[in-house]
Amino acid sequence: MNRHLVLPVLSLAAAALVASGCHAQSPAEGSLARGRKPTNQIDVGGYVITAAGRTVGGAYAVQNGNSMTEFWVRSYWPKVPPITITGASPQPASCAAWWSSICGLSNGVYYTTTVTPQTPVCPTPPEPNTPRAAFLWAGDFQIQGPSKVASAWIHVDGTGEYWAMDEEINVNGGALSLTTANNFSSYSTFGTYACQQQPSAWFTPSYSKRTVAGPCNKNPPPGCSSQ
Repeated sequence: MNRHLVLPVLSLAAAALVASGCHAQSPAEGSLARGRKPTNQIDVGGYVITAAGRTVGGAYAVQNGNSMTEFWVRSYWPKVPPITITGASPQPASCAAWWSSICGLSNGVYYTTTVTPQTPVCPTPPEPNTPRAAFLWAGDFQIQGPSKVASAWIHVDGTGEYWAMDEEINVNGGALSLTTANNFSSYSTFGTYACQQQPSAWFTPSYSKRTVAGPCNKNPPPGCSSQ
């Protein structure tokens, strides 16, 4: 995944938080859904991911009973951050409507994941995964709103993608900027730093990269239909 993501998600990713659980932001500041412990990376609805004024991807979250399925699409990652994730405006009427508007960016290639939050066991972070796919490119990132206060921290390496968050990304939260940060030498080093930020939850999404046969705007992914 190429270099910089601005979650206006994904939109990857978001997404996307506060360096301390004691700092309060209003939605107008471009915050996550403040005051609510994250149960997912992104809240239900559609998101646009932009870079340098261009749409480079998007995301959509669907609630299925007690689980949330997230769909992420990207065309490329810009060489220079940031990437911005913003709630789509107007909000698409359904996941299928979102897909129809965004799928051409990647010729019907998309990533899907069902995420489960892990309560931080700080100061020891969760164990790393067995290798799995990631939506972002390898590196370290943070998500922040216009106030420039970080509220989510992300690490990506050969074992996958790790998110430490205060709040999930919300469709009404304003533009969130995903930028590179810190460049930790290992997941362990990242985990120690992230724990110091007092996150509310950790996520280790297991993305599946998939393709849709035929005209993508007529063939939404399984689970992304009228919801």
